[in-house]
Amino acid sequence: GLAADATLATGKAGTGAVRAEQIRVAPRNGRLDGLETVVDGLVDDCIFEGERVVYEIRVPQLGDVMMRVFDHDPESHLQFGPGDAVRLGWNARDMHVFAR
Repeated sequence: GLAADATLATGKAGTGAVRAEQIRVAPRNGRLDGLETVVDGLVDDCIFEGERVVYEIRVPQLGDVMMRVFDHDPESHLQFGPGDAVRLGWNARDMHVFAR
């Protein structure tokens, strides 16, 4: 699994940060079994920060919000690039919302 932190920024009033201890990213046709929430997204940008990669993923199902997914171990699995169709999945117990 992909261990990551996700930050959700909607740019609207009442936005908050979302942190996920375990958020999975897979190709659009990939399987994310056993996860409570699975949404489709499009990779908007891919930013390299030292040992980690930050994926900015637009999620139409969540009102076109942008999720920032930090991949701390990018060499161990498939990489994604701008324009790639992906699937995100997580469990509610791993998500913590902090109001700004």
